Amino acid sequence: VVPCTFFPGGEADFRLELSEASHAAGCSISAIETVSWNQVALSSSWAGKSAAGCRNFETWIFNPQFVLSQLSSSEPLTHVKVLITRPLVDPTADQPKFSALGVYSFRRPNEAKGRMVTATELLAKSTFSSEIEATFCFDLDSQSLQRVLLLPCTFHPNHESAFDIRVFSSSPCSLSELSDSTMTEVSVSSAWEAAPSPVTEEAEAGEEEKSIFIPSAGGSTNNSSWRNNKQFAIKVPQPS
Repeated sequence: VVPCTFFPGGEADFRLELSEASHAAGCSISAIETVSWNQVALSSSWAGKSAAGCRNFETWIFNPQFVLSQLSSSEPLTHVKVLITRPLVDPTADQPKFSALGVYSFRRPNEAKGRMVTATELLAKSTFSSEIEATFCFDLDSQSLQRVLLLPCTFHPNHESAFDIRVFSSSPCSLSELSDSTMTEVSVSSAWEAAPSPVTEEAEAGEEEKSIFIPSAGGSTNNSSWRNNKQFAIKVPQPS
């Protein structure tokens, strides 16, 4: 039970009373002792390209990314609670509804460098239920999972705001934001076409070349037509 006022900063004495039914006789109320957690916190923002939305959108990778690392610990597991908050706004102000907040955690190999993550490395995620905060809990394993990547985001893209990320842990951890200076983006536009596209077929000597038509919407490797998909070559100028 957490008694509170609607707005913060309102100081007052209060009394908590419990009315029990006859079948629940013997109930009691006692304050829960404050647990000493290790805390680390950083401030950041969703702005411009980094207001990238959740994984429903192809832009999600551009959200701010943070590495949480377990420091030396004698315990096999470190219990972690992550809290994402954004500044409170005046509820009387005429402002568009802000998107719900959430946070993803991804496996982060010790040798990993720079910003990059794939969906296959997803460990857990919070619910997207509040436009003010998001929170969830997980464990770090001193043997197999010493680092994770945290990716806070809004549910929909293009919702800009400052935010704070706070991590509470049962043993000391470090938290750092990854710079996007290590990422280079290149792109090309194309399309899968069910309607056939003309392709020139080679001809033997004395014969005329002719065009054949191959649809480029070839599907996955479950289909024999997968080779008809558009193909692209990626050239890396130097090893990375």
